[in-house]
Amino acid sequence: MNSIHKLLIGIFCLYSITGTAQSLEVSWDKTTVLIFDSRIQSIDRGSRLLLGQQDDKALNLLKLKAGSKELPETTLHVLTADGDLHEFQVKYSESPMKTTWDFRDKEEAKPAQIPKYDMDQKDMDLVADELANQKGKGNH
Repeated sequence: MNSIHKLLIGIFCLYSITGTAQSLEVSWDKTTVLIFDSRIQSIDRGSRLLLGQQDDKALNLLKLKAGSKELPETTLHVLTADGDLHEFQVKYSESPMKTTWDFRDKEEAKPAQIPKYDMDQKDMDLVADELANQKGKGNH
């Protein structure tokens, strides 16, 4: 296990102990949408019956639905690229009180993050690895 994975696990554990979870309701036939300040880095769903999909174009947007009307209460953790960890307690509801959650900083109200290039996360990771492995010019 590399040091980045160890760090992420440590952050998840620390935040789980000290963080306060927000309550969310999801439904079978309605989509609950979460919008964050920066792109979503990692998602951990406590139950396979909680369905989650990161938007292909707006990388800071997560769509949630219940995969069953018998979805047990569960957890959801979302790590964003800016290092913020969001923890949620998720419950099933036929009629969620709220279906759009905007967690962006209201003072800086950033638009949905749509990449300028047609690259997915795998492509971006490959480019980042290539750049990290290149020797810098003028660094002697």
